[in-house]
Amino acid sequence: MNNVFVDFMNLVISRVQAAVPALQFVGQDFGQLEKTGATTPAAIAFPCALIDLREVTWEDLPGNIQQGTGSLQIRIAVDAAGNNVNTYYALEQAIHKALQGQVLGNGYGKLLRRSSDSEQLGDKLHLRVVKYALSLRDNSTVDNSTKTARPNPVINKYS
Repeated sequence: MNNVFVDFMNLVISRVQAAVPALQFVGQDFGQLEKTGATTPAAIAFPCALIDLREVTWEDLPGNIQQGTGSLQIRIAVDAAGNNVNTYYALEQAIHKALQGQVLGNGYGKLLRRSSDSEQLGDKLHLRVVKYALSLRDNSTVDNSTKTARPNPVINKYS
């Protein structure tokens, strides 16, 4: 594991892309939808899934390892003009089937859906926001120093 965040996000993105080919874009959520306006077209194609890690809280474990728990947030956006309710919920269900209960790699816990909600951005974009509970283990700072046992002292009684 080189970078717990990069590795995990790549696994999630790859899994969603493979399981839901109807999505035109799957990637990190950098606020692309908020940058969409009447005069500025989005830099992504619809329907899309934007993924982000949210509110990860860390606890320390022995050996300088940390365990984090938080949320994986997926925003599924569809263009209201070109889609209907069947598309909207079908995408959410397909993503859910791909992720629910999955352990995507060593050091990651099961993904478990915890909430889903709807949002609307302007009059063009409809969103489903789905959150999964997650756990991550970060071993990148493990203390790899070699510990040498302290020798037993030798006491010379006959000096």
